Amino acid sequence: MLDDTLALARSGRAVEQPRPVDLDALVDAVVEEFRVLGNQVEMVSEGKHSALIQPNLLRRAVRNLIENGVKYGGGARVAVRPAGDMLAVEIEDDGPGIPEDEIARVIEPFYRLEPSRSRETGGAGLGLTLARAAAAAHGGRLELENRPEGGLVARLLVAKEGLGAD
Repeated sequence: MLDDTLALARSGRAVEQPRPVDLDALVDAVVEEFRVLGNQVEMVSEGKHSALIQPNLLRRAVRNLIENGVKYGGGARVAVRPAGDMLAVEIEDDGPGIPEDEIARVIEPFYRLEPSRSRETGGAGLGLTLARAAAAAHGGRLELENRPEGGLVARLLVAKEGLGAD
C-alpha cells in the first residue's frame, strides 16, 4: 500500500526524464512478465507506436490495469492503438465488469467495490487512481467501459506528441 501511495504522490510531477519510447515494446514487456508467471495475457500487436513518456510511470500504470484484468477476468488481451491525436493502451477482460453507477467511483483513491483491504481479494484501491494520474501526466485520460459481451475494457490514453501539464 505504501508503494502505491508513493507512486501516486509522485505521478503528478516528473521524477524521470520523459523520452521517446516504443509504446508497443514497453507494453509487450509488461505482458511478458505476466505470461512468465503463468497468467493468460495476450498482446495484440498492431504496429509500432512511439510517444514521449516517462517509461517507469507508464509501465506501472499498465501493470496495474493488466493485474486487474487477470484478477477479475482470469486473463487479459492488450493492444496499443492510435486514437485520434492520442495512443490508447487497451486492456480487455472477460470478468464481471463494473456496475455502471460505480465506474466513476472506482478511480477515486482507496475506493474498492470489495470493501476489505486484503491483498488476497484486491489491493488498497489505488491501482486505477494511479493509472488515471499516469494518463493525465501524459496528456491523456483513463476510460473504463463495460463490454457489451461481458467484461471490461480499460483504455489508457496518452498524447502522441508529449506530456501534459496535469
